[in-house]
Amino acid sequence: MRGRVMQTGTTLQSMAVVRGPIVLARDTGFEGTGIIAYMKPLADKNGYINLTEVPNNTGDDIMMLYKANFLPEANTEKGPAAVSITLCDYASAGNGKEHSFFEVWSQQLFHPQDN
Repeated sequence: MRGRVMQTGTTLQSMAVVRGPIVLARDTGFEGTGIIAYMKPLADKNGYINLTEVPNNTGDDIMMLYKANFLPEANTEKGPAAVSITLCDYASAGNGKEHSFFEVWSQQLFHPQDN
């Protein structure tokens, strides 16, 4: 099954990543950028995103782990460099030893030149 980016909204958009029928979530229990950071999934023109399976060595009750590349918000002339974010299946989100927050829909920044 391939990863896909789903979009909702028109002017104010949110994006989610799915793999077949499985909804993926960002979880603060994993390494990487904070969950409130604006991230744009790096998808092709058809909305597909590359997901790399990650072995679960944490001992936590996590069924599926994947890495995907995202572009963070940047205020530089060169633009942002891609960052790798760990995603898990929604059913496993928040199942770590430590309490964590998680999200499925990631808000996207509004860019007037894109409209």
